Amino acid sequence: MATDRETSDGGQGTTRESGQPTGRARRPRTPAAVRSRFLSAAEAADLLGVNRATVINWARQGRFGGFQFGQRGIYRFDHQEILRYMERSRIQGPAGDEDADDTLG
Repeated sequence: MATDRETSDGGQGTTRESGQPTGRARRPRTPAAVRSRFLSAAEAADLLGVNRATVINWARQGRFGGFQFGQRGIYRFDHQEILRYMERSRIQGPAGDEDADDTLG
């Protein structure tokens, strides 16, 4: 007798005892290397030591690249590009950065 009770399907979200799909298929996970390559506006702001709005304004001014998803204003910034901008601009990282005392002379 087939029931609608869900069964373990290895995370595919595609079967019940009745053979019907559950409708809860999992999205493929983004690899950690890709996730860590791009920063949110808040993460970039923490790295640069400025406000999130400042990061977005600087990207719009062309100081470094960034891209926006949809109309909601979800921004992402390339981590390496932010680090290069910091180096060009002589912006020190957050407190506790091991390179911070190299500039004290």
